[in-house]
Amino acid sequence: MVSEENYDGDKKEGISKYYYDNGKIHRVITYEMDYKQGKSFEYTEEGYVITIRKYENDFMVDQEIINRKDNRGLKTGVWKQFHENGFVKMEGKYIKGKREGFYREYSADGKLLNTYKYEVGELVENVVEFTDIKVDREYYKGAKVKSEMTLVNGLPHGIYREYSITGNVTGSKMYSQGHVVGEGVVNKKGWKQGKWKEYYVLSMLNNSGDALKAEGMYKDNLKVGEWIYYFEGGMIEQRGSYSDGLLSGTWRWYYENLNVFREEEFLKGRENGNLVEYSDTGSVITQGQYINGLKNGPWMYEMGDHRENGEYVDGKKHGIWQHYYHNGELNFQGEFVEGDLNGKHKYYYNNGKVREEQEYVMGVKEGVWKRFDKEGNILYFSEYERGLEVKVDGVKVKPEPQSDDF
Repeated sequence: MVSEENYDGDKKEGISKYYYDNGKIHRVITYEMDYKQGKSFEYTEEGYVITIRKYENDFMVDQEIINRKDNRGLKTGVWKQFHENGFVKMEGKYIKGKREGFYREYSADGKLLNTYKYEVGELVENVVEFTDIKVDREYYKGAKVKSEMTLVNGLPHGIYREYSITGNVTGSKMYSQGHVVGEGVVNKKGWKQGKWKEYYVLSMLNNSGDALKAEGMYKDNLKVGEWIYYFEGGMIEQRGSYSDGLLSGTWRWYYENLNVFREEEFLKGRENGNLVEYSDTGSVITQGQYINGLKNGPWMYEMGDHRENGEYVDGKKHGIWQHYYHNGELNFQGEFVEGDLNGKHKYYYNNGKVREEQEYVMGVKEGVWKRFDKEGNILYFSEYERGLEVKVDGVKVKPEPQSDDF
């Protein structure tokens, strides 16, 4: 997979783009200090956004599946279009390929422009809609509340609670426009307690909110114990434990084919211990260790056309790093000192011949840089002094600040 990635030192920073073999965009991911942060987008080859994921410190905390089709090729579930700045342009729901319910149009700065209503794909004219909000309560004899819920336009919305005769909350559900999105206990303080289940809203599989999304325990509104997260199809997506709302112990992520995607260890919400990532066929593609949230010791990455090996010290590359082609030939070798490039760095063709030679002094370009063809003949060379290019092919040039590209 071809990619465009931005780095600050040896850490990914900013927007990274990944492409299909035909050059169409596949994924857009934002990084901060080598961690996935905020929203990422997955596209089809036709250019539709089909998955929006939200990350916090490299951990996926939310996922929205949109713009999907059923096994007959008909649009189903929520569909959205976006402005170039990422704001939603249009959104609405499809059932069996036809628009259903409200369809909303927004400006590029997020303001609602128009609202339309569809029934079985047909635009409804002269719609008069208003919001009717009321609280519906059921009582025990003696006027004590037995249950209560909020209705919006006649549909359950928000928290539904059931009470014992003594006034304790015995059960709760969370609704969104008539669909159950959560089920457990919410006490009078608004804190979740005990066993909880969370559901997808408007499942793309059955257009209802009854596809299980996650299940686990709460204590005083904090996740505790084992939690399991599911794909909409019902297969386990990830599972692991929380302690006082923080990730703890071993967490596992899965592909939809049930193969393990990732195994990682946490302590008090931070990576601490081994991390292993696998391809969907079970091959190891990333392996290393964290100590208190920072990469340490030997790490290995499979990067598509080559493998990378080296060590980290407190989250920074340190020592000799080597990259290998899949035929075993060396692709790159160079030294890092606490994340800074240092000494001679060499890049190779897959026939073993040197492609480039570069020199650094603690991250600053220095000395003679050379580039060769596949037969070993020198193509050209440059000379650097304290990060500035001063000669090209032996001819002096006016020093100008240089990029990292050679």
